[in-house]
Amino acid sequence: MLLTVRMDAELHRAFMDAAHALDRPASQVARDLVRSFVQRQSRTAEFEEAMRRHEARLAQDVPQGTEEDYQAFLAEKVRLGREDIAAGRTVSHEQVVAEGEARRAALLKRLGKR
Repeated sequence: MLLTVRMDAELHRAFMDAAHALDRPASQVARDLVRSFVQRQSRTAEFEEAMRRHEARLAQDVPQGTEEDYQAFLAEKVRLGREDIAAGRTVSHEQVVAEGEARRAALLKRLGKR
């Protein structure tokens, strides 16, 4: 495939000098730039889709209705939380932090950041 790119002479000269400094053909540098751009756009699209799904899930959790409905919703959440504490179904702060760090590392690895 042939890709024609128009650019001013100064930018062209700077690009060619930079490619030469890397001891690589300009065509290879251009391919790398295009590949990097496509990957970045793909990750951005994946992230935006994940955020849309997350926001949709959050919207489902928001109670709709009157102030009375909202207060009942909060009271039920508190009741359930207290039941969990009484039954020993809790997670330590350290465990939450460790799990968060592990999830972050896995995500960065999947995105090619580490």
